[in-house]
Amino acid sequence: QLLACAWAVVALWSNTSYVFLALGQPGRVTILSGLQAAATVAFLIGFLMSDVQNGVGWAMVSSALAFAASNLYIGHVNLGIRWQNAILGLWRPVLGCGALVVAVLSIQSVMGLGGPPPRQFLTLGLSIALGALAYAAAVLGLWRFCGMPPDAEAQAVDIVRKWR
Repeated sequence: QLLACAWAVVALWSNTSYVFLALGQPGRVTILSGLQAAATVAFLIGFLMSDVQNGVGWAMVSSALAFAASNLYIGHVNLGIRWQNAILGLWRPVLGCGALVVAVLSIQSVMGLGGPPPRQFLTLGLSIALGALAYAAAVLGLWRFCGMPPDAEAQAVDIVRKWR
């Protein structure tokens, strides 16, 4: 679960690399990747030496959060993105992730994680499907509650409407 949280945080900030590639600045992507690797190794060594339970998971979460902070700084300095705008753009997805976690943990507590492989596949499939639905419902519900501003949710809704 810690690794899933770490990768969720990393996913939130992966766009910075794509922005720099689009701007023709691959050197900055290399620097970001090096910083990410260095932070990960440093946190792994620190947590493993301190004998913390789930040290690898905590190291990955710490590295992801440190990388998130560095991406905020880089976006602010190099792209002119204000801190407030970066944070305000994330509150709906963060709450959506909370809804996803609640849905998945609820399914797993009802169905259990053990049993024969068919039951495990059913639990996995239901966790994925209902987790995705919970995330989408939360994010779109909050977006609607906010008056449907022209953010990423509006683009997603437009794409879905074009598929019909």
